[in-house]
Amino acid sequence: MEATKLILEDLADILHVNVERANGYNVSAYACENMPLKMLLNRELDNTRDSILSLRKLLRERFSTDTDPESNGQLRSIWSDFRPSFKEGDMNIQLHSYEMADLLTLQCYRVAMSRPHIDAISKSTLEFLYQNLLSVYTSVKAFRATHRNNVTQPITYSHGRRSA
Repeated sequence: MEATKLILEDLADILHVNVERANGYNVSAYACENMPLKMLLNRELDNTRDSILSLRKLLRERFSTDTDPESNGQLRSIWSDFRPSFKEGDMNIQLHSYEMADLLTLQCYRVAMSRPHIDAISKSTLEFLYQNLLSVYTSVKAFRATHRNNVTQPITYSHGRRSA
C-alpha cells in the first residue's frame, strides 16, 4: 500500500509540473510575435498537454483516480524551487527559461523513473513521456543556440551598406 501511495505522489507531482508548464507556455505562445518561436512554443504546449492527458489516463485506469490528486511531494518541491517565470521580457532570458523548464522537467521524470517503488506500467509511461519531452527540449536548445548566434554576430559594412 505504501508503494502505491508513493507512486501516486510522484505521478501527481509530475502532473502538476506539466500543468504549470502548459499554463506558462500557453501565455508565452499567445504573446509571442516571433513566428518560429511561437511555433516552437505551440509544439511545446501540445507535447505538454499530451503528457497531461497521458498522466491523467494512467491515474484513472491504473489507480482509479478520477480527479487530479494533491501534489506536495519531493518532485513538486524541486519544480517549485527552481521553476522559471516564463514572463521574461528579453528574448535571450526567455529562451533560457524555456530550456531550463525543460531540463528541470526532464530531471523530475528521471527521479520518478529511478524510484524503487515505481511499477513497470508507470515507469514505461514516464519513459515514453520523457522521450517526447527530450525531443522538444532538443528543438528549444537548437532554437536558442541559433538565436544567440544571430544576435552575437558582428555587424559588417560593405560598399557603404550595413549587413548582419
